Amino acid sequence: MIPNCHVTRQDILRAEDIFGPNVRSIKGKMTYTKQKHVQVDLQDIPQGIMEKHSEVTLAIDVMFIKKIPFIMTTLWDHRTGERHEKQYTNNIN
Repeated sequence: MIPNCHVTRQDILRAEDIFGPNVRSIKGKMTYTKQKHVQVDLQDIPQGIMEKHSEVTLAIDVMFIKKIPFIMTTLWDHRTGERHEKQYTNNIN
């Protein structure tokens, strides 16, 4: 019991009977399934590109939401600290 609280357990049970369960709470619960380890493939980058863009990191990933693929890209500029993110959904299949 919470001190100075006049709401009883019976009051809460009655409220659930009248209004039903808290839908926001139910929708917010997700189960976690362990995913397979992702193999990282590093590609050789031509020397000219490395010389011109050596201070930039580009990360690309494919993410699925309800079986719809999204390409997610993030570009970090190490000189300025800027980060640019984009997502693409057209014609990924």
